[in-house]
Amino acid sequence: GRLPWLENFVFSTNSDTRELAACIYGELAASMEASAAEAVVQGLTKLIGKDEHGKEAALEKRQGSILALGYVLSHAVEQVTNSHRISKETLSSVLLLLTLALSDRRAEIVSAAARAIGLTGVHSALPLPPGKMPAVVSPAVAADVEGDKGVTAMDTEEDELTVVRIIRALGTVVNKKSDDKDKSSETVWKEAEDAAHAVGMLAVSNRSAAVLAACTEVLYSTAGLKRTEEYHFCVGEALACCAGGRVLTSPQLLSQLRLPPAYQDSGSDAERASAAWSAAGTADVTNEAMVGILDHVMNEVLTDGKPLVRAAGAPWLLCLLRYNSEHPDVQSRIATFQEHFAYLLQERGEYLQEVASKGLGLCYDMCTDDAVKDELVATLAKALMSGAAMSQPKRQKTDENEQIFDEGEMKIDDKALGEGSLTTYKEL
Repeated sequence: GRLPWLENFVFSTNSDTRELAACIYGELAASMEASAAEAVVQGLTKLIGKDEHGKEAALEKRQGSILALGYVLSHAVEQVTNSHRISKETLSSVLLLLTLALSDRRAEIVSAAARAIGLTGVHSALPLPPGKMPAVVSPAVAADVEGDKGVTAMDTEEDELTVVRIIRALGTVVNKKSDDKDKSSETVWKEAEDAAHAVGMLAVSNRSAAVLAACTEVLYSTAGLKRTEEYHFCVGEALACCAGGRVLTSPQLLSQLRLPPAYQDSGSDAERASAAWSAAGTADVTNEAMVGILDHVMNEVLTDGKPLVRAAGAPWLLCLLRYNSEHPDVQSRIATFQEHFAYLLQERGEYLQEVASKGLGLCYDMCTDDAVKDELVATLAKALMSGAAMSQPKRQKTDENEQIFDEGEMKIDDKALGEGSLTTYKEL
């Protein structure tokens, strides 16, 4: 149940080589008879945990095995029925193993487990119950998430493994705090980015309302977090997958998520293969997913009073425009996209201004109606040449207790006001 001649590369000390070899390994194993492919999966699972003496394999072997598992399960899908070839029992046990690995002490293992979960669910719906979000998060779970203790898929009230439980486990990694002293911030971001992508990948083929609600809840919760620009673009790409699904998400993004980061698609073969795979899918019955995400980003995130939240919403909006441009609801709102990007040009931060300028260019490039294109140009030119400030898109009423500064960020040292810090509109 193994391919020993390729394993030296799967377990390489070079991370790029490991994942490229794992991808090839997965393709080869998936092309075998179902029983042989299942034997490969069983063999790889034995290398992830501890042996009979309670010892773990080397980090490279564990990480390589996890990635290889992800690619085997990703490719072992029947083209006609679009169902997994590996038995439901084996697939469930592997997914449980991967979900538990999300709380591993090694960041590399967490990243690999998130990647493998995403790969397993991107090509076909997981043969698991969708599940549901708990009505109320228990105090113990809330404390674990706040304290960054690595909650796993076992943190809901359900007794069986469900897709929603897996997404919630990924969510604890997506929202992981950066003040973990045992890991560098870059490593923490890498884990969170891989987990965010995994949430989006699961949403590509798992399109039930409960699953999509869980995915968007996890991704929306990142808006107020201090993160890198790259992190928020990863979340935006995941939101694009949630909004567009298999059929209306850009083949460019699907190709990027399905293949190793180090893969160089110089001939665009992978993108063409993604386009063909995408076209063979079934579109959503309704446009609720796209409408809900656009409404949230435009009406709540981008009109929020906190600059930190708007800084997350800008790349999200850019990703939705770039990767879901063929969606009818994106085309019908193209003028609204331009309105938001034009207003973001007035933000003080260079990063937001850069995102806004890219967004304005994309509005024109992605618009499919020539008459609307002319209108976009005329509207933008008139606004820029007038010299007047851009009008802000509709903004929700400000709550006086809404936090606009982090604790200690806006300090006071005044004889009349005393010492302390401002955090809310009311205090300001």
